Amino acid sequence: MFRLPHVGLAGLLHLLREEPRLQTFVERELGALLAYDARHPREQLLGTLRAYLENGRNKSAAATAAHLSRPAFYERLARIARILDADLDSVDACLSLHVALLALDAVRDT
Repeated sequence: MFRLPHVGLAGLLHLLREEPRLQTFVERELGALLAYDARHPREQLLGTLRAYLENGRNKSAAATAAHLSRPAFYERLARIARILDADLDSVDACLSLHVALLALDAVRDT
């Protein structure tokens, strides 16, 4: 549970987890990737995206965290970019995707 002085972004999203607009945001940002992962469960591109964003968009560190070779990781990032029609080199696009991942976590915690 989150205490008010320490809410932060994750806490705010947790508080808003039942808000339909938050759920719509998650679906808009990540829906295509979630659908892809459902069809290709061995790839789990959502985890690849999470590793990339949680490692500050440092591809080398993210590849290590994801236990993938750098070429395999780069190929997965390219696939994610195509699926989401997103520029993963864009700070704004990645910020939006990162917030969507945090919101997804909050929604799934219900």
